[in-house]
Amino acid sequence: MLSDAKCPLTPNVTKNERKMDTMQSEAVKLTMDIEAPVSSLSPVQRLPVEILGIIFTFATPPTINPLTKNALVDLCLVCQVWHRAMQLAPHIWASIALGVLPSGQRYIYENLISWFSRSGDYPKRLEFYAYQGDGVKQSICMAAARGVGVCLCCRGSICMIQEDDTVLRLLTGGPILQHFTFFGLQACYHRWIEAMQPRDQSLKPRPWDTLRSFELSLESRHRATDLWDHSLPTFRLIPPLVDSLHLEPISLSCLPDTGIRLDIPPSTLGRLTSLTLECNWNISHIFASLQLCRNLEILILDYSSGVRSPSVQEHRVLLPSLHTLRYNNGPWASMSVLQSLNTPVLQELQVSGGTPPSAKEIHDFLTQSGCTQTLQRLQVFSAHTFPMGDAFGSLISNLPSLSQLTFINWVITDNFLMKSQDRTATRRAEGERPFSRLQHMQLVNTTQQWRIDLPPIHRIFKERGHSAYPCLLTFMNKAEVQAGNAPKTYSPSQEPGYEEMRSSLKELGVSMRVLADG
Repeated sequence: MLSDAKCPLTPNVTKNERKMDTMQSEAVKLTMDIEAPVSSLSPVQRLPVEILGIIFTFATPPTINPLTKNALVDLCLVCQVWHRAMQLAPHIWASIALGVLPSGQRYIYENLISWFSRSGDYPKRLEFYAYQGDGVKQSICMAAARGVGVCLCCRGSICMIQEDDTVLRLLTGGPILQHFTFFGLQACYHRWIEAMQPRDQSLKPRPWDTLRSFELSLESRHRATDLWDHSLPTFRLIPPLVDSLHLEPISLSCLPDTGIRLDIPPSTLGRLTSLTLECNWNISHIFASLQLCRNLEILILDYSSGVRSPSVQEHRVLLPSLHTLRYNNGPWASMSVLQSLNTPVLQELQVSGGTPPSAKEIHDFLTQSGCTQTLQRLQVFSAHTFPMGDAFGSLISNLPSLSQLTFINWVITDNFLMKSQDRTATRRAEGERPFSRLQHMQLVNTTQQWRIDLPPIHRIFKERGHSAYPCLLTFMNKAEVQAGNAPKTYSPSQEPGYEEMRSSLKELGVSMRVLADG
């Protein structure tokens, strides 16, 4: 009877076993979660993809060429999160630089269109370097391109546009472009223009016709004068709607002053808001053109390759809207070009070059232009270490709107504020102190001889006193380390009394930082 009887505990035992199996499964799952890779808990894994996209912007070059595109693609292949972050950073895909391919090779138009499509509505840039190298393995950046040759048309061979019209197709039928850069020969550039003509006016505007920014550099390795055809209206053949123009003609140091003119249509000059000229034209060459630039806001004159000193005009050119002026005067030129300009609303002035500008030259320019009250940013560069004495102190202390001040290779001396003492006393009586609006002061070094004298700098901010505008004082050492017997990288923090000065300036609302990485 006992053997035939059913055990009343069997159902309960089975139920408990199932419950135990379930609990063991949950325990295994929890154990696996606990032993999951620690990297999944790291902060970088929790960064929003938008932040990752910004980080990748700094990890990739601003303009992608056939050399650098692989690095960008590799970032996309790391994981799905990185791929999505790259897709959410349209500016990374918006700039392409191309060069001349070896004979027989062509760019794939559809691939370039697909690449640009990832940038969405972000403004697009296209750069083309008409230089013939050993293939796409050559760097396409400007510095390297100068040394690898040019389009073979300069040797009487077939022009690049006859072998590969891909870039022309981008300019005539591709996506809308904000900027286009062309580096090449004058004859090659004219072939480009001819290849885009004529066109059916009933069709939609081409990317070339809607360009707002254009850079044209006409170069020659041989610097021969016969490579420039004076009869061709080169500067008239620029996109019709451009308002930002950058011109770098063929080397003019070997050409007569009367040989080449800045022959730009008046309608284009009147539209320009930004103009950059890298040349050694005398101001007489651009005098008439600048007079038509009534809407010009940014003017950059680079005479770094010039060998002549620009002449001063009898009548100054009035630029009523100019707020930014950058002038590189080269090793043999002078500041005299500034005396031909009148900029009544100037806010930013950058002066650099081998010949250090004097305080009187800058003062005369600012005074004659009537912009001492409007100037907010001033940068003065010297190629060699130069002392900055009382004349500069008097000039700068009388710029009431100055908020950013940068000295490159200039050393502030003990008498920096001597000539401004009388004005300083007057301003104290009126409740106004020198440098009262200064928010950032940078002292930059690019030479091995440069050292910082801390007391004169401290006196500047002591004269300034407490201000409603906190100020950042930056010391930056960018001197190149010489091989072999290079000295130890210099830093102002090595100077005696540095910590005391930092503490005293902090009480005056001035923060200090040292970027001395050599």
